[in-house]
Amino acid sequence: RMMEPESDSDAESSWEEAEAGDATPCPCLFCDEEFESALDTLSHCTGSHGVDILRMKSMLGLDFYSCVKLINYIRSEHPSPGEVAGTCASSPPFPWDQDQYFKPSLAEDPLLSFHYFDDDQQAAAAAAAAG
Repeated sequence: RMMEPESDSDAESSWEEAEAGDATPCPCLFCDEEFESALDTLSHCTGSHGVDILRMKSMLGLDFYSCVKLINYIRSEHPSPGEVAGTCASSPPFPWDQDQYFKPSLAEDPLLSFHYFDDDQQAAAAAAAAG
C-alpha cells in the first residue's frame, strides 16, 4: 500500500511548526529574560533598562560593525545599563572600539543578525518602545 501524499495544508502547518521551533530565543543584554525576537529584546532593553540601542546607533553614528561590537562588548563585559547609556554623552574611542568585540560572545546571537539599518524595523522598534 502506498502512503498518501501530504495535503498542502498538512505540509504548510508542519513547515510553520518547524520554523517556529527553529527560532533562537534572544536573551536580554542586561538580565536573564529571553524574547522571541531581536526587536522584542531591543524594546525590552529600552523599556526596562533605559538603554535604546537604536537611538545610540543614531546618536553616535555607529555603522553595522560598530553595532556588532557594541552588542558583543555588552554580552562579554557585562557593563551596567547606566554605563552603556552613559557612553552617549562621551566621545570616541568607545569601550567597544576594539577588534576583540568582533567575536560573538553568544553563538547565533539574534541581535547580531538584526537589520540595524532597515528603516521599517527601526520604526517598528520605536513604536514598540513608545507604546
